[in-house]
Amino acid sequence: MDKIDAVAVYAVDVSDQKFKEFHSWVVAQGFTNIIEYRDTTTVRGRSGDKKLGQMMQDVKEDKICAVFIPSLLDAGLIGVNPMNLLLTIVYLNSYGARLISRDEPRTDMSTLDLIFVYLAYCEHQESELDVAKGTMFRRTRKK
Repeated sequence: MDKIDAVAVYAVDVSDQKFKEFHSWVVAQGFTNIIEYRDTTTVRGRSGDKKLGQMMQDVKEDKICAVFIPSLLDAGLIGVNPMNLLLTIVYLNSYGARLISRDEPRTDMSTLDLIFVYLAYCEHQESELDVAKGTMFRRTRKK
């Protein structure tokens, strides 16, 4: 099957207005053949990620060349574990699709480079959290 030059737009729990704005941003990037995938979080706080599964199947079937997301955090691809995002990136790349984030412009790079950037980001976030915890602990001890 020949690859269709379609791109996916994926988002979780976004309003209709924000989704339209995001869709317009993708169109402004020069893409017109756009397939939309939207998931919502269920009552228990878990993502009803049926559309994510369908999107991944479409990637596997060579229907999509890129996946656009609003941001790494808001896309619902990270879940509880940042490894989920890395596995998603590797999966997409293994089928020739790219992951492109509107809010993190550096996501449009090779999988390996993106993994290094993301791991560095995670390390930075953890160190910031450790610093914040240490500051809070010192304040508590002084009292």
